[in-house]
Amino acid sequence: MRILGIDPGFGRTGYGVIDTAHGLAAIEYGCIETAPHTPTGERLRDIYEAVTDIIVRQKPDVAAIEQLFFNRNVTTAFTASEARGVVVLAAEMAAVPQTAYTPMQVKQAVVGYGRAEKSQVQEMVRVLLGLQAAPKPDDAADALAVAIAHAHSSPYLARVKQSREGIGEGFGVIAFLDGTVAWTEDDALVMDTGGVGYRVYVPGPLAKSAQAGESLRIFTYQHVREDALLLYGFAQDDERRLFIRLQNAGGVGPKLALQMISFLGAPGIVAAVRGEDARALTRIPGIGGKTAQRLILELKDRLDDLAGLPGTAVPVLTNRFEPEGPTLSGRLSEIQTALASLGFGDRETAPVLRELSADIAEADLEQGVKLALRALAR
Repeated sequence: MRILGIDPGFGRTGYGVIDTAHGLAAIEYGCIETAPHTPTGERLRDIYEAVTDIIVRQKPDVAAIEQLFFNRNVTTAFTASEARGVVVLAAEMAAVPQTAYTPMQVKQAVVGYGRAEKSQVQEMVRVLLGLQAAPKPDDAADALAVAIAHAHSSPYLARVKQSREGIGEGFGVIAFLDGTVAWTEDDALVMDTGGVGYRVYVPGPLAKSAQAGESLRIFTYQHVREDALLLYGFAQDDERRLFIRLQNAGGVGPKLALQMISFLGAPGIVAAVRGEDARALTRIPGIGGKTAQRLILELKDRLDDLAGLPGTAVPVLTNRFEPEGPTLSGRLSEIQTALASLGFGDRETAPVLRELSADIAEADLEQGVKLALRALAR
């Protein structure tokens, strides 16, 4: 496997290509530099073209891109995020799959300790790749470390993928829960099953309608990440199957798939796909025109067995689930997604966003992210 590692930055973007065919070997590494005091668009174009050239030249099987984390400097966060965006775009346009790793995950994979010093990471990169000296500049060494992190993590990720695609469409160890609702949350139920409480993320209508003390059977999907084990649950088995197929279509993660089912309803999604109604799908926050067309193309012949989800027309939109204050909730969700791309966890950002909800109500996305970053830096 040939891996392109990227350490994105606006002024300096490190890159490193390794091959795992016979152990770990460095193929090429270096740094893409953009000229200061030139227009932002030109600098982003230079990064895009340089990354595209590397992809064309080296033909990587995957691009491993470091996730960004900034604590205080909002301006740097935005420019670096723009640089990371064009790197992702270059890989996507070349049909190269992308994966992302936080700095802590990279250190853990390369050194074995998530809080290792930069010098320790560079020395391990040198040792693992059999180099005479630590790679220079530092940006290139960081990019090689990201590539090595993917090389070390990919066997585990492959096993996770196999577990998702196994018998029963990758439901995982827990296929369903029979239990009592201990309490409800905005987007989840805590199910008491045999004295054990399971937090299960469910579609909005189910979260709103369930009552504490109610007995329910929840069909579950087990989502495995490097840093978390999550359960998603549904009232119908076919609803769960649709949830999985939305993700298998590509470009849709579990959070967005759950939002789709919450917003339009499973029958509405099935009807829109079968009727090739991209406009209906784009009403869902987070679904653009291209994503809608891709979902229709990939799913239109794969939903016939979902007999429990009939539908020939999209349901009337006034009957669908809408969170209280739909505009505000949608904006909060978009800001939380943007913050996640900067390395902030949902548990960290959720209380801050709720506190800022009044200020964010009239703000656009960029202004909202700036407000949230300032609050997080306090």
